[in-house]
Amino acid sequence: MTDYTPPVPDPFDYPGGPVGVLLFHGFTGLPVRSPPDGQYLASQGYTVVGPLLPGHGTNCRHARCKWQEWADAAEQAYLG
Repeated sequence: MTDYTPPVPDPFDYPGGPVGVLLFHGFTGLPVRSPPDGQYLASQGYTVVGPLLPGHGTNCRHARCKWQEWADAAEQAYLG
């Protein structure tokens, strides 16, 4: 099996209006897949944040996280 190098998993943040939207990537996804949605929402006046969840964006052998870590990351993204 060859090693797979995923796209750069950078989170994103598009400032906009007073209403915010959190965009989370899917279980096997990365924030890099969501910017078009985030850019569209920002163009409509929303502030949009797309965090990188713990254990994602790395080699699958390093993805040893519990759901609580994802919930904590979501709360931190919400609190800004």
